[in-house]
Amino acid sequence: MDWLKSVHFYRKVPRDLTEATLAGGTISLISSLIMAYLFITNFSKYLEVETVTSVQLDESQEQKVLINFNVTLFHLPCRFASVDIADVMGTHLQNVSANIQKSRIDASGAPLGRAAATPKPILHAEARTHADAVPNAAVELTEESLKKAVKDVPLVLINFYAPWCPWSRRLQPVWEEAAANVATAGHNAVLG
Repeated sequence: MDWLKSVHFYRKVPRDLTEATLAGGTISLISSLIMAYLFITNFSKYLEVETVTSVQLDESQEQKVLINFNVTLFHLPCRFASVDIADVMGTHLQNVSANIQKSRIDASGAPLGRAAATPKPILHAEARTHADAVPNAAVELTEESLKKAVKDVPLVLINFYAPWCPWSRRLQPVWEEAAANVATAGHNAVLG
């Protein structure tokens, strides 16, 4: 047991020299083993890579913010005033009219009355199929025929058709129908 005494870190100091004891060597060796164990386990835990994935759902329920505003625009009819909304999340709403009150005013700012609560719906022409096609009633105009039509007829409407344009292709059947209606009604006009 003399080797155990030799590892004693905390020796008693007698009056003239220090002296190793069996209890001191045992405590020193146990504390060294505990320190080495703690150092090795903590260092191995530090070197360990751990990946943690967590998913958190936004529970805000997308509540809207109430915004009150008062804008006065002179000489602008209510039907032309609209509100567009855009936020940082990329949401873009155009022509928002719910919960917006529009009031007509005169030049001095006195109210004349409220705008219509429900505006008239805009009706669009339905897309036509080949079975619904209207015969070609519009006149194809050349430079000479355009000059003659402008000189002879009080109203000339021209559709500059581009076959590659989807809007021109959508307008084509409606334009042909309008030309047929003008021709059957006997109006003095040319649609080309």
